[in-house]
Amino acid sequence: MSKKAKILSQEKIYKGYLQFNKYDLEIPSLDSNKESLSFKNREIVHSSDSVLILIYAPLSDSFVFCQQFREGVFFNRSQDDPFILECVAGTIEKNAKPEETARREVYEETGLKVESLKPIAIAYKSPGILTEKMYSYYAEIEGKPESGFYGIEDEEILTQIIERKTVYQLMDEMKINDSATLVALNWFRANHNT
Repeated sequence: MSKKAKILSQEKIYKGYLQFNKYDLEIPSLDSNKESLSFKNREIVHSSDSVLILIYAPLSDSFVFCQQFREGVFFNRSQDDPFILECVAGTIEKNAKPEETARREVYEETGLKVESLKPIAIAYKSPGILTEKMYSYYAEIEGKPESGFYGIEDEEILTQIIERKTVYQLMDEMKINDSATLVALNWFRANHNT
């Protein structure tokens, strides 16, 4: 598409760890009979990009997961357990590279060191309202990892080692409900069908 979207107006609502803005936009139409569309009062959350790492331990046929309290789940009306299972994940700091962030997050959240990272996907987490782009990786570790408590500053992360068959059962029962973790696990399931 040769035409580009234009920002007609911008209002900063909040700036903290996240930034929340309201925009009026003019965007090119996908309909050849129209030139453009106007979007008024579009609210966007500006967020840093992130990484996610699916860690597999072949020796024990297990995955390494993090369990921690998630405010978004807690405040959802569904009353799901806010202590959800997720892959290792974290925010990419300014001027950092996704792979270096991935290695740092694995160490901070599990105490493990990973050598090789295989890219799985690059995807926007919620493109209608959020600017965050996520870089997903796969890593294998040697030996048998152990569960334990990890995290930095105010984080409390329980690292859990869960056998693959149990993980697949949790997926099938819809008990793993972090979308990025599900994308990574479905990638593994499709590519490591043994």
